[in-house]
This record gives sequence, structure tokens and C-alpha cells, in this order.
Amino acid sequence: LRVIAHPGRLKPHHQLAHWVAHLALNAAGHALPSAVHGIDRSVLFAPVRDATAQLRILLDLMSHGLCEPLPFFPRAAWAYAQAAAKEKGDPYEAAQKQWRSTPNQRGECEDEWFALAFRGCDDPLDARFAELALAIYGPMAEALRDE
Repeated sequence: LRVIAHPGRLKPHHQLAHWVAHLALNAAGHALPSAVHGIDRSVLFAPVRDATAQLRILLDLMSHGLCEPLPFFPRAAWAYAQAAAKEKGDPYEAAQKQWRSTPNQRGECEDEWFALAFRGCDDPLDARFAELALAIYGPMAEALRDE
């Protein structure tokens, strides 16, 4: 068991960083679970059989992202992938709740970098967004166990 102490809340982009490290460990032949403990909760990543293939997918997407902005928004994508994995509710609606601002929450649509990269795009939560959300967060959602 690999144990990680995260010094803050476990937000989707933090989970992704720990997920990539977990995949690298598993790809190196150490099929171990990883426990990540944040101040708000703890999660457990189950061992992954196809870790090398999943890392290749992520590296390919990173390479594409260096050439053009990809419609990947961590909070909205995580909400989409979770809803799809749990088959509870509409994944697109779950993503919209993270994307749009409310009086109590600043939506990802207000992020300055996202606004700049996707200016002129009416709705960046399109089919490509859904594809990326599932490619990046889907396997993580399947391997994730709340402790």
C-alpha cells in the first residue's frame, strides 16, 4: 500500500496528479493500491492492470494539449466522469453545475485562462469535452474507492 498525505482539500486536479503517480507505480510493476489522505477526505486507488496503456493515453492527450487548447476543465470533467461511472443522473447536467457560476460557487467558466482559450465558443462542454472527461477521469473514477 502506497500512502500519500495531501496537505489540503482533495480537488479533482489534485486527484489527477495522484492518479498519474499511481499509474506510474503500477506500470513499473508494483501493482499496489494507493491511499491519498487530504484534510477533507481520503480516497483509495485500486491496483491497475493496464496502467501503461492508460499512461500512454494521458501522454498523448498532453501532447495534443501543447499544440491546441483541449476542452478539459477539471471540476466539470470530474463531475461528468463520476456521473457517468455511477450512472446517476445526467453527466452533462453534473458538468454544467461545475461549469456555470451560482451565487455560492464560482464556476469554471469564469476561470481567466479557460475564458481566454475558449473565447468565442458558445458551449465548450461539447462532445469533445465529454470524450476527454471520460478518457482522463473515467479510469480514475472506476479505480477510486472512498475510504
